[in-house]
Formats: sequence, C-alpha cells, structure tokens
Amino acid sequence: MSIIAILIASATYSWQNAQQKGRDGKRKSDLKAAQQALETYFQTNGKYPPDNNKGKIKCEDGSVIDWGATFSCAGTLYLRQLPKDPTNITQAGIIPYYYDRDPTNNIIYILSTKLENANDPEKQLNCNSSAPNHNYCVKNP
Repeated sequence: MSIIAILIASATYSWQNAQQKGRDGKRKSDLKAAQQALETYFQTNGKYPPDNNKGKIKCEDGSVIDWGATFSCAGTLYLRQLPKDPTNITQAGIIPYYYDRDPTNNIIYILSTKLENANDPEKQLNCNSSAPNHNYCVKNP
C-alpha cells in the first residue's frame, strides 16, 4: 500500500509541475503576442499607447482596453484579442498581465506577468514593473 501511495504522490506532483510549466509557457507566448501588437501600434503611430496606471492599454481617445478584449484604437485593429491568463481566475487586486509605458518616454514599455514555476530559468527577480510580484517581463525591442 505504501508503495502505491508513494507512486501516486510522485505522479500527482509531476502532473501539477507539468501543468504549471504549460501555463507559464502560455503566459510567455501571450506576452509575445501582445508585444507584436504593440509594435504594430508603434509603426502606425510613432509611439506606444499610454497605460491607464492600472496595467491596461489605453488608446489616445481615452478608451481602456481590458485584457481579453479586442485591441483596437481609432478604428485600427492591432490584436483580435489581448491575452487572458490561462488559469482564468480573477483575484481582487491581482492583474495577471500588466502593461507599463514610461510616462516620460513614449517609446519605452514593459509587459509583465507572474510565472508559477519557481525554477523557470527565464524568471526574473525584478521586472521594474508597477505590478507587484511579477517575475517575467518583455520590453520594447
């Protein structure tokens, strides 16, 4: 019985670890997709869109684009759907994906998220993002 219990515990841990890695891979690719949309915006407008100081993209007309919604400003489509966190769990005060544009330089931004896998080699200690506890980011090229 104890051998079976050990095998089940080991398999459960491996399965949970694989799920975390899969969700983290999705988060990384989500940020890359958002980054490509921001680059298209930059090519069209000569600058990156502002942020709303709460981690979301804001169009020049003042409309705020929610994560998971269509990224479209002034009638131009940049991304059919901004990514949504793969866990699809919303917690009060926690924003899974965060967009920061430098307030003094409109050609600098940071997109960040929090990875689950503590051993991920791409995990960063500090993204210099306004989002607390985010440990993975991409910046403008």
